[in-house]
Amino acid sequence: MKKILHIIYTCLFISFWGHSQNIDDFNEILTNQNEPGNLQLVDNFLYVLDDESVNLRRFNLNEFPLTEEVVYTLPTPSDPNIDNVLNDFLVVGNTIYLTGEEFDESQDMGLGSTIFSLEINDNTSTITEIIDTGAGAFISSLEIIDNTIYFTADRDIDDSYYLFSKDLSNLSATEVMVASTDGDEINDMATDGNLLYLANRDTGEVHYYDPTSASSTLNNLSFNEPINFIQGLEVQNNRIYIANGNSIESGEISTNSTIDLFTNLENRFYEDDNNGQAFFTNFNGIAIDEDGQGYSSLTNEGIIGTSFFFSINECTGTSTDFQEAITSLESPKFIEQLNSNELIVSTDNGVSRVNITTEAETIIYSKSTNELITHVLVEGQEVFVSSIFGFENFNGDFIFDFGQISKIDLTDDSNIQIYSSSDQFIYDLAKSGTDLFFVHEPSDSNDTDVSFVDKIDLTNDSFVELNVDYNFFLESIYLLNDTFYIVEDTNLYSAPVTDLTDLTLLSSDTNFVSNISIDNNFIYYTQESSLKRAPLSFSDFGDDSEFIAFNATYNDTEEDGSVFCSSIDDYAIIGGTIYATFESNDLIISFTNEAATLSNNTFTDLDANDIFLTSTNDILTIHNLEAIATIDIYDLSGKRIQSVTNTNTTSISHLINGVYIAIINKTTRLKFIKN
Repeated sequence: MKKILHIIYTCLFISFWGHSQNIDDFNEILTNQNEPGNLQLVDNFLYVLDDESVNLRRFNLNEFPLTEEVVYTLPTPSDPNIDNVLNDFLVVGNTIYLTGEEFDESQDMGLGSTIFSLEINDNTSTITEIIDTGAGAFISSLEIIDNTIYFTADRDIDDSYYLFSKDLSNLSATEVMVASTDGDEINDMATDGNLLYLANRDTGEVHYYDPTSASSTLNNLSFNEPINFIQGLEVQNNRIYIANGNSIESGEISTNSTIDLFTNLENRFYEDDNNGQAFFTNFNGIAIDEDGQGYSSLTNEGIIGTSFFFSINECTGTSTDFQEAITSLESPKFIEQLNSNELIVSTDNGVSRVNITTEAETIIYSKSTNELITHVLVEGQEVFVSSIFGFENFNGDFIFDFGQISKIDLTDDSNIQIYSSSDQFIYDLAKSGTDLFFVHEPSDSNDTDVSFVDKIDLTNDSFVELNVDYNFFLESIYLLNDTFYIVEDTNLYSAPVTDLTDLTLLSSDTNFVSNISIDNNFIYYTQESSLKRAPLSFSDFGDDSEFIAFNATYNDTEEDGSVFCSSIDDYAIIGGTIYATFESNDLIISFTNEAATLSNNTFTDLDANDIFLTSTNDILTIHNLEAIATIDIYDLSGKRIQSVTNTNTTSISHLINGVYIAIINKTTRLKFIKN
């Protein structure tokens, strides 16, 4: 499996040949799992049903790398002809409810299903049987509302699915059939505490049931677009999330009107490391926390990944507003500053010189039909373009042919090819003096942990092999003066340009940083769906970073008018403005590059005893300062929410409870908590 950046490039191959590309970032947190399926989040623990539905595992999301424990293993039947699997589970406090099924392969006959509870206390466990269907029926899913367990089961005698309920306070009582699905197969259920939602895998329908109603009718939710194949279902904060084959859709729940769905993720594209084949994979289990952080399993690849699944109103910038700056280009991706009023941008047509004010476009490099641009670098009046070339075979697979680096002289817009290789996947560039460094990996290698750096001597455009290779896949590089900055998944390194093997670990907690650049002594970078920055002289990379922008919402007006979150693809910084390209959008947006605030490396930290809140929590008072000019208050996203001058106190009665940062006189930073 290639690392995230390589996956993004591969998705672009598919987009080039007429398929959809992913809309949002999907970061792998667990790989090489054995068919992960249903998921559930409980107190920052991720429960996963895997190993072909035999083991229930729990992963601690507070630790990295993730630690795991097996909380239940289905016993192996003594008869080799009997197959035992778990269909669903539900964690409620210290109790885990599971439903299992037995099948006799020699007789091709189901032996029935059970629901049982597993009580976990002080490293001991107690198993209690709740339901036993007997032969000829099996239970597919379960949920609990108000101490009543609801489960769906089929019966071989009439080939129909039914919704049953049972009072957990009276286990000796018989379960009650409360509704019928008229033969539709229910494979997952979810609840928001008031209604039950039932997913039909094959028809793509979602039913809902009101436990407080005397009616036994299952009603259908109405969606603005068809759902073809439901693998997983989740409900959080009155929002429904559907793992719809190769996409995850979500929308605000309404039982009396059509639900407008928009796409959070779609079409993850993977390359099989064993045989080199490439394929799309489907999302399976899905779990969402209250902040919109989502987790999904990819059964056929043994992967669990995470992304942000935001509602429409949550797909906006946190610390600034987006403006549409340039709308006349076709699929802009890589963007670089040329001067104070011009950008260099890669598009579907090639590479263009674009006037910010007039949007006038001059194509300076025309792209071939079988070419994919992987990076653009601007140095003075020269533009360097790295590309890969290939073709589509009869099976629809993209076959790599060769990589290339071109140089464009902006004084006369002439361009020449300065390097070409038939066995190098070139994907990043950096320049120092007359040396052009480029990062690549072998095109025919399935090694997931290798990247190479070589260079071109620009005095005569000759190739210089540096024999520099890393045992990891580089996400991004940046060259400042004589220092390389290198990103690898969760690690940030530096290395002198004279010896790129002399790596210094700067941070081991970057959490999938990519697209790094350095401007005015700050490291700018994209992370998941965010654009952030940290001072170049940071002490803690994560703690010293602040948000600049976070997602954007756009309407897909060319097709069906659906709304989706779109992540920053690339960006260019020009003074106090940042210009950025967004995935799946034919525009360049701009937003204010706010003055350095939370990340200012000249800050000093006050002792915690120097600040206290009055007993009413309404007044913030700064002590032990001779004079105060300003107090600026920021939330943890980096957004300034209050500013006062010429005082050492300020009212915070309007703030919601939480953690905040106060900046005193633009130089002194302290953290406080409003309770």
